[in-house]
Amino acid sequence: MVTVVLSGEVSEMHILSRSGADETIVFLHGLGCSTESFSGIWDRADLGLYSVLCIDLLGHGKSSSPNHFGYSISDHARSVASILALYRHRPLHMVGHSLGGAVALRLPDSLRSSIVTFTNVEGNLTPQDCTYGSRRTSSRPFGEFLRHVLPAFKKASPVWNRVGLDVVHPRAFYDTAKSLVELSDDGSLLEAFISWEGRKLYVHGAENVDHPSVAAVGKIETVSIPAAGHFVMNDNPDKFYSKLHEFIRE
Repeated sequence: MVTVVLSGEVSEMHILSRSGADETIVFLHGLGCSTESFSGIWDRADLGLYSVLCIDLLGHGKSSSPNHFGYSISDHARSVASILALYRHRPLHMVGHSLGGAVALRLPDSLRSSIVTFTNVEGNLTPQDCTYGSRRTSSRPFGEFLRHVLPAFKKASPVWNRVGLDVVHPRAFYDTAKSLVELSDDGSLLEAFISWEGRKLYVHGAENVDHPSVAAVGKIETVSIPAAGHFVMNDNPDKFYSKLHEFIRE
């Protein structure tokens, strides 16, 4: 657990880490997920020489769920930045899945010089990225979400449950979803990704090859992972981590 101080309030964030070299791969999970999303990294011999940092966002996984925290994408970015400040002198390889991709795009400029590569794994970029989870959540009153929507999510997706949905704080999920929809709809995330300076990669599951976000990234390098949907690194971890290694070692 790492203590972070945000607006004068203390919170505890859970991380999983491995020391290996100065180069550090940082993993940010999706909405309602946790560090469990990236459990496949620990058995990868090809990535064994890299240090690894997996972070549970506040309200997710084993991190605390403070009442004072706003749970907007910018709030999450500030909390992540507090941890990454400890790594600011290391070359960082940022990997963000879904929500995690949006949080990465909101990190402060002071950290950008440390980020050597950015791998966006079906991160929120366009309004269509909110079709299932976040928009269905944000369009309902919180009480209805709590009684009907969240239980439906848990029943429909065993993978989502396994990687963190069964332990997410409902208010954190709900408020984060609202912020995610807002930023996906106004185009700011797509603009930020296109204008991101440095090496970047967009990864998607082959089942989503026709998704609007794949075309929206334009000339940015993309990789399609076979036999995979939105939970790319869980559906086909071998291909995902192989492609990740190939990208960051270039």
